[in-house]
Amino acid sequence: MLKFLWLFILSFVLLSSCKQKETPILLPDLKSSFSSQVQQKDSSLLIDSFYLVGIDTMTTKVSLFHQKFPYLHILGRLSKETDSIKNLVAHQAPLPSKYDLDQLKILEDEKKYVNYEIDSLNKLLVSSDSITPIGYRAIYKVTIRKMNTFSVSDTIAYSLSLKMELADWDRNIEKAIDSLAIGNHSLRGPFNIKKPMK
Repeated sequence: MLKFLWLFILSFVLLSSCKQKETPILLPDLKSSFSSQVQQKDSSLLIDSFYLVGIDTMTTKVSLFHQKFPYLHILGRLSKETDSIKNLVAHQAPLPSKYDLDQLKILEDEKKYVNYEIDSLNKLLVSSDSITPIGYRAIYKVTIRKMNTFSVSDTIAYSLSLKMELADWDRNIEKAIDSLAIGNHSLRGPFNIKKPMK
């Protein structure tokens, strides 16, 4: 019995010593980057809060999935514009204007291009690596305000390489900051709070 106890203790010690300690992730100063991006949009904007709420480890599959979002957003906007012009053309009498027909052609061509990009990403997703980390996604809760106009809170996510350098595979940050700069929510989620200034 004593022999088995010693074997158990020895096994436990060996396993404990072999187990690697997780090293904490040291993020770069993303607040200054965020502040700079916000100021470029509108120098009158003030940042009330900027703090980390989560970190996701990104694989190639997850990064490709996130790369689709901007294209899906653009496709949605193009579809609305196309439907609007089609509706206008349908009600023009006796013939639609050349300008409207030209605009419709341009929008249809843009939709084809965006659909091609989405299809390309979908094809890459099928065989992409879903295990090996390629970087991180640092998610922050932010609140910005414009004096006497609005105060808006939302979440934004920065893409980082394994070397903790800003990565450009996820362009959602540009859309998020564009929306925040005009007082809109960039993402839907539990953190969205918009208050008009009194």
